[in-house]
Amino acid sequence: MKTLVRNFSHTFRRFFTASILNILGLSIAFASFFVIMTQVDYDYNFNKGYKDYEKIFRIEINPNPDSGWQLWTPRPLCEQLQSASPYIKSISQVESYQSEDEYEVNGNLFKATTCTGFGNFLETFQPEMINGSADALNQPKTILLSESTAKKFFGTTDVIGQTIFRGKQADNNAWTIGGVYKDFPENSQIKNWVMMPKEADTDKGNWRNWNYICYMRLESPSAAPEIEKLIWQIFVKNFPTLKQDSDISQFIRLTPLTDAHFSTVGNKSASSRTTLYLLICVSFLIVIIATINFMNFSLAETPMRIKSINTQKVLGATTRSLRLTLITEAMLISFIAFILALIWVAILKDFGLQELVNAQLTITEHPMLLLATFGLSLLMGLMAGLYPSYYVTSFPPALVLKGSFGLSPQGRILRTALVCIQFFVAYMLIIGVGIMYLQSRYIRTSDYGYNKDAIIVGNMTKETQLQTDAVVGELSQISGVKGVAISEFVLSSADNYMHWDAPKATNIFSLMLFR
Repeated sequence: MKTLVRNFSHTFRRFFTASILNILGLSIAFASFFVIMTQVDYDYNFNKGYKDYEKIFRIEINPNPDSGWQLWTPRPLCEQLQSASPYIKSISQVESYQSEDEYEVNGNLFKATTCTGFGNFLETFQPEMINGSADALNQPKTILLSESTAKKFFGTTDVIGQTIFRGKQADNNAWTIGGVYKDFPENSQIKNWVMMPKEADTDKGNWRNWNYICYMRLESPSAAPEIEKLIWQIFVKNFPTLKQDSDISQFIRLTPLTDAHFSTVGNKSASSRTTLYLLICVSFLIVIIATINFMNFSLAETPMRIKSINTQKVLGATTRSLRLTLITEAMLISFIAFILALIWVAILKDFGLQELVNAQLTITEHPMLLLATFGLSLLMGLMAGLYPSYYVTSFPPALVLKGSFGLSPQGRILRTALVCIQFFVAYMLIIGVGIMYLQSRYIRTSDYGYNKDAIIVGNMTKETQLQTDAVVGELSQISGVKGVAISEFVLSSADNYMHWDAPKATNIFSLMLFR
């Protein structure tokens, strides 16, 4: 061990510039790999935080070829499905829109997102309950809070039976907390919202209001085709104009919850599996370039190290021990680069790096990825040191007198090939980055049909929503304001807004409402 430390220290000082460049290059490569793979992990494992997630499906319907596939379903559909098949273990129907609400708790106001549905609509997702029961959603005026929300409101999760007010206490809209569930992972379809039941009679038997998203848990994923047939039969029964022998796949499909994150239905900006694979390739290419660069530096040092190596051979060192020492030195440099990479991530995550990915860049949040990056660093060190160590020890002492390996035909060919590979991969990455930049620039600068930079968007309180005419009048009097409009949603903030479908003639037509 002392010999190894002494040799490494001597080599590091002798080839100081090359060693620093190797460590910096490898550390940036490992840091890039870690950051990119956090996003890959985020997308790949999206919706896999639920118990038996592979058994959870989402209903998607194509009621009209002109409108395309959609998520919205009417309440009666799911109610009839619940008892139609023993393969359906549970059905959850939630409202398609989650609102950002104010809650007053012990005189303090908090903002939180509210998700509403019918009955125990979390039954399909089977959250781990910390206190209380998810069945509390079957009770009127009873809600569930996530662990983080309970701590935000009360500072503790021991809040069963506590009362909070939706809006302000003066609005007298009181709700009792019936349970606290453990936070879902951040990369989940159903997030850590305030879970609130809708009134039991809302849209009961109403086939005209398609305002709900339906999830179901099946006995087995293989039962999905049978359930699709059941859904079609229910539609044919309630809409006689539909043809019994129609192609079901063109009208109904059950999408596995793990695929929902990559589905553009209801979300045109959904993640893409192609992008996921591209990110994986890019992350490994970056590491490979850095490793080739490391190997090039090692081969460049060969003419200067060969005399020292041959001297050690004369003094009795075996070729095997020399090769092992050289490989260990390379792996040690790679390990130092790995430690430095973690420092880069820890420092830069608060300086804009976090904005590049959806996943949290806190190192402790990704133990498996951290272990994988560590293993990759050792592997790259091994690969970078294996070939040079073999060649630098494979020549007899007479080579020192005759010439150097670096000037031999074999040395020139190898180094030229490595440099060519390095430049080729680097150019491919530059081209890829350029394409992504042009696409991003197009999205940012494309013509929206209006001057988006001249529009200011703000939220309205419940009090101001009751006085829209007065708000419009006051804002219109401000110098420089050319017009004022009030809408339910921010323009261009979503692919679809309020949406209903209803039968007409031999098809189903779609209606979108704006105000």
